Amino acid sequence: MVVKLTLSKIITRYDKRKLVFRKGREDYWSNLENSLVKEGLNSDKYSLVQAYKSFFHKGKYELMDGNHRVYILKKLYPEEKEIKVKMISRLDVILVYLKTPFLFIREMLKR
Repeated sequence: MVVKLTLSKIITRYDKRKLVFRKGREDYWSNLENSLVKEGLNSDKYSLVQAYKSFFHKGKYELMDGNHRVYILKKLYPEEKEIKVKMISRLDVILVYLKTPFLFIREMLKR
């Protein structure tokens, strides 16, 4: 289901952190910002931001996909700005985090 959420209701992984720039990717954030200013959240080119109801913050949503994009949008626009997000269930989130270690181990065993 696709819904519109205001930026104020979305929590990204980067809201309370200092950004760390990896070697060789110093331009990543400025390139992303330039792309968002020029194209916006182009759902024809990129997947929709994926959100779920926060487990810990009432009335807020956390992101499964799109943390970087929304972090930059929060810097660029007022918190009342609405964006389209694809809602995913909390159960889907739990299943992803339960499967991830097993997928990693499977990939390592292939080598």
